[in-house]
Amino acid sequence: MRFMKKFYTENVGKEYKSITAIVAIAVVLVILLAAAFGYYTDYLEIREIGEEYTTVFWTDLLVKSTVRAISFVIVFLIFFINTTIIEKTVSDRGGPFVELIRKPWAKLLISLVFSFLASTFISEAIYDRYLFFANAKNFDLTDPIFGKDVGYYVFTRPFLDAVLGSFDSIWLLSIVFCLAFYALIYTVNGLMNFEKLSYEKPVWMHNLVNIAIFFIVKAFTYGFKSQEILYSSIGDVAGAGYTDIYVWFNFYKAAPYILVAIVLITAFFLIRSKLKNALITVVAYPVVFAVVTVVAMFVQNIIVAPNEAVKERPYFAHNMEFTKLAYNLNDVMSMEFPADESLTKDALLENKDTINNVRIVDFNSTLTATNQLQSIRNYYTFKDLDMTKYNINGSPTLVTLAARELNTDALDDKAKTYANKVFRYTHGFGAVISPVNKVTEGGQPEYLLKDIPPVANEGVPNLAEPRIYYGETDADYVIVNSALGELDYSEGSEDIEYSYKGKGGINLNFKNRLLYSINKTDFRMLISQYITKDSKILLNTNVVERVKKAVPFLKWDTDPYLIVDDNGYLKWIIDGYTTSEYYPYSQEYDGINYIRNSVKAVVDAYDGTVDMYVMDKGDPIIKSYMSIYPGVFKEEYLPDAISQHIIYPEYLFKLQAQVYGKYHVTNPDTFYNNSDLWVFAKEKYSTDTKNIDPYYNLTSTRGFGDGQELIVMIPYTLSNKENMVAWFAASCEYESYGKFVAYHFPKNKNIYGTMQIESRIDNDPSISKEMTLWGQGGSNVIRGNMLVVPVADSLLYIEPIYISSHSEGAIPELKRVAVAYGNKIVMEPTLEKALEVLFNGETATGPVTEIGDDVSEQNTDEQTDSTDINAVIDAVIGAYDLAKSSNASGDWKSFGENMSALDKAIENLKKYKQ
Repeated sequence: MRFMKKFYTENVGKEYKSITAIVAIAVVLVILLAAAFGYYTDYLEIREIGEEYTTVFWTDLLVKSTVRAISFVIVFLIFFINTTIIEKTVSDRGGPFVELIRKPWAKLLISLVFSFLASTFISEAIYDRYLFFANAKNFDLTDPIFGKDVGYYVFTRPFLDAVLGSFDSIWLLSIVFCLAFYALIYTVNGLMNFEKLSYEKPVWMHNLVNIAIFFIVKAFTYGFKSQEILYSSIGDVAGAGYTDIYVWFNFYKAAPYILVAIVLITAFFLIRSKLKNALITVVAYPVVFAVVTVVAMFVQNIIVAPNEAVKERPYFAHNMEFTKLAYNLNDVMSMEFPADESLTKDALLENKDTINNVRIVDFNSTLTATNQLQSIRNYYTFKDLDMTKYNINGSPTLVTLAARELNTDALDDKAKTYANKVFRYTHGFGAVISPVNKVTEGGQPEYLLKDIPPVANEGVPNLAEPRIYYGETDADYVIVNSALGELDYSEGSEDIEYSYKGKGGINLNFKNRLLYSINKTDFRMLISQYITKDSKILLNTNVVERVKKAVPFLKWDTDPYLIVDDNGYLKWIIDGYTTSEYYPYSQEYDGINYIRNSVKAVVDAYDGTVDMYVMDKGDPIIKSYMSIYPGVFKEEYLPDAISQHIIYPEYLFKLQAQVYGKYHVTNPDTFYNNSDLWVFAKEKYSTDTKNIDPYYNLTSTRGFGDGQELIVMIPYTLSNKENMVAWFAASCEYESYGKFVAYHFPKNKNIYGTMQIESRIDNDPSISKEMTLWGQGGSNVIRGNMLVVPVADSLLYIEPIYISSHSEGAIPELKRVAVAYGNKIVMEPTLEKALEVLFNGETATGPVTEIGDDVSEQNTDEQTDSTDINAVIDAVIGAYDLAKSSNASGDWKSFGENMSALDKAIENLKKYKQ
């Protein structure tokens, strides 16, 4: 038996150890190979976007690796030393755990496992904060409590907090590990009671020394810890309040001395072998902390709460000041706006540029119509409409612009082959442009740029390169320059093919084919005969994901917008934001408490070229990033060919408008009572009631300049009220980009809110009757966005009304425009006609187009001329029946004409109303 054991130990045991070592080495190699594979493919993709962005890759990789290596060594030493001490402490004990800890490989393995896991966590938590720490900038603004520059809190403190927090966590983990390991050993040995353990002085010494070190580190960091009160809150208001300043701040001053005293007293008792007294001393700190917590609750509830407005007033003022600064709202141009009813025909003529550029089209309805009218082929789609400004024949014109992108999911099932989706259908083609202030006679979008190949009206930029390889769709990848020609577009039954000539893409040599067949789990790529020596794979074709890949450290807007630059090239613009959650005394919204629109990324729709331009060169955070990653951001300003077409991002404006709704006040008491809280006005949109979204308009706005400027704006009502109290706008013009103006309406009179106007539309007998009539017979009435437009010293409320059938493929058509001014409201076929009725006293007629030669229409005209009421009633019925029939058959031209006839008949019928 002894022989067998010896044989097993000397032979089988060795073989087992060898196999274990080989498996372990193989596992490590696989992990390293997988990591190297991921890093290499990431590098290839970043380099394809732009060589300058590899700076981000290499900088992040170097810092991550360094932080991970340092943290790995530190954690390894902590656990290896602790396991070695455990081994020495329990060397005279038996049991499987003692036997395990005596083996060198076990100590190494335990230390390596903890080091690997902890260093991964630490490197991710620290590396980006270290980069900020090493490239910190000043905000030239100090906090009101500690007197430190805000840059300390944004750049320096997060790194120190992460380092100390990581050390605390690792040391606490080592304490728990040691206690748990000792507990397992002593449980096995039957010594788990205090009387027996009290004789185990080395065990107590080890654990209490670990705890003492933890407390000493805590003592030296409490001055730093005290700064956390800046991130506490007064109810739902961010920042340190009365209790934080007078209780917790003083506790944090005394805490280091308390901790040092506890450590010294504990050490004294340990030296004298009074373990129970040492343990009681250690417990003293949690008791002190509990007492301070009770004191803080007493102060808050007995002293502060009954006089909160007075006690917290200076801290509310800090929050108001720093929140405005953090959201760039400290320089809003605020002015009183009379909102009177003095608008005249002459005033309209003086403001004709504003009137002529009022948006009367609805975005969703226009997008639906554009997909029906301009997709041309089933594999094209318009994903979104974007807004921008162009000078068309010398006149500034606000237009919508949409990209005709590829949508292979809409192909017939038989056409959804691998070859088609990867090699054949590779790009979209062209774009459409339509003005926001006019439609065709049939109520459909009027296109200034349309069709395939694109055709542009005079004065509209034509497309020098209409192909769209990079856009908003979520295609994974395509392969260009293959043996299978790319479908460019179709002319009749003939397909026109194309071969990609852009700079984008990664060449598919054998190595890259192998890499990406693995990366994309697409082994057909490796064997496909369509791939040639010139073939390239286009990756990251979604422009938002593309800029995130190049510059992952910014917050990117999820809604890119398209422009045609002055050279006729399609460019996507994506807004990049620098953000922080560490700005002291600033209120958090959407997970952040500081934001700037510091960057605009411009992506070429054809070759995917990405250029990053700095918009806010005064932002300390973007200055820091420019130091960290030199060469990533362009030194020059945004080119004129692009800068004339930019817009202020809706996401940022909406966020700032939400903040301004609460922080427009200057009195802390008003702020505390929420007595002047503004909220977004509401509207009826389609069939729902919702908050108004910010909308863009080309108008003359006080505070921005004398001419027409593109702005984004939103109206406010009081919280829980419907009357309008203010109107807020930001400039989109490059020269005044991001400047704000707020119109405050008089508080001594009611200014109609948008929902009050919506109710007046619903309650107007003639308008309500007309809408009800349209909504019958398979039609759907769509109410578009309501706009509040300041003109001179007055307000106009404008809402487009669309009609669409319920049938598949229906095209919404603009049929009426409702306009409210003062106590008057009209609904006419055009904005011009509505204004004429309101201000010129013209009779409301409502025709959209002239009546054609249809016999039924001629008969209707003859009947409406009759003075016999029965004939008039018959005319109404006849016109309605004709309109209903046209609607059911989808003949929208006849429907519009018959509706015009119905309008006339109803107007004639009104004459007989008693």
